[in-house]
Amino acid sequence: MGERTLCIPCAQGGLLPESNPVNKTETTPKVVLIVGYKKVGKTTLIERLVPELSSRGYKVGTVKHHHSDFPVEVDVQGTDSSRHRRAGASGVALVTPTDVALFRDTPGGASLEEVVAALHGTDVVLAEGFHKAPGLKIEVLSAPNTQRRCAGDPQLLATMGPATGDASIASFAPDAIKPLADLIEREVVGKPGFPGVTKNSNFEIPSVSQLPVG
Repeated sequence: MGERTLCIPCAQGGLLPESNPVNKTETTPKVVLIVGYKKVGKTTLIERLVPELSSRGYKVGTVKHHHSDFPVEVDVQGTDSSRHRRAGASGVALVTPTDVALFRDTPGGASLEEVVAALHGTDVVLAEGFHKAPGLKIEVLSAPNTQRRCAGDPQLLATMGPATGDASIASFAPDAIKPLADLIEREVVGKPGFPGVTKNSNFEIPSVSQLPVG
């Protein structure tokens, strides 16, 4: 295919029309941008944050930003849905008793906001990449590459990896998943009654630099 393909896995009922009263009770998911250079561990961090946040009762969605304009093959060749696409269908929906996968052409690309909107029913979305997009960010660093991609970004919430020496930004050791999830709960999700402060309050970031697993 000569155009981009967008794959959106949705929970059952995720394609209900806006007029459906079920959707009126849903709120837009909170979004955390997981940013950093290639091969620093962004995907690994998401793999570890998803079960941690899920264990706290949140429904977690994820988005991966693909930088290449080359079409991505996300369906298995030879399946019925793949054959529909190759026959020229501009959109194909694959429906199972528990999931829906939608494949459609997006010649102009899809914004992060559009993709997140398709993930309604989730509480928080972890989006890998999108370092130029507005939103709260966690930057991943590695020992071989401590170069900062979002240094000076006012929406940088924290870094994970080697200490940066920047006392104004919370810094977490690579294994400090629970403390990082605590920060996401407090600053992004805004969990009622969570110990600490909420976003937009006047406060100084607590001393969390290089926290161990808590």
